Amino acid sequence: MLREVSQIPTGPQLAEIFSKVFKARTQEELEYSSLPLSLARDMSLEWSISLPCWPDVRLNLRTDKSFSIELSELIWGRRGDEEGGRAALKELFKQFAIVLASGLEGEGCDQAAFLPVPTLPLHWPDKKPDAACAMKYKRHVLELRLWQEKKA
Repeated sequence: MLREVSQIPTGPQLAEIFSKVFKARTQEELEYSSLPLSLARDMSLEWSISLPCWPDVRLNLRTDKSFSIELSELIWGRRGDEEGGRAALKELFKQFAIVLASGLEGEGCDQAAFLPVPTLPLHWPDKKPDAACAMKYKRHVLELRLWQEKKA
């Protein structure tokens, strides 16, 4: 069932939800950062996802490859590599999207339909995000963005 989102979360709310999902998987804390999103350095790993119940809502997560490798070590308890890191980050992002959709009254969303895809900034909508935030884990920066297309 497709629905309209009446109130999208703010940047700090995105960070709070993502931090809870991160902590549940890793037992580690993320730090909300006031760092402007554009100042982050190596952000070469990026995933986007459209919420199945709200196809007009698009999420984006960017970070560096070394964070994803460290994430795989935290989650699976063994030395990570680039492929395992991408898989770990993709799964964490999918879990975040499911939790976010549930908070937007998306209980009826088919969880199998949450499919993060690799993207680049050139794939982003041609407008500023409706919500965005940055978080830090040790020396790594993670950025989250949310866009909602307005219906005509």
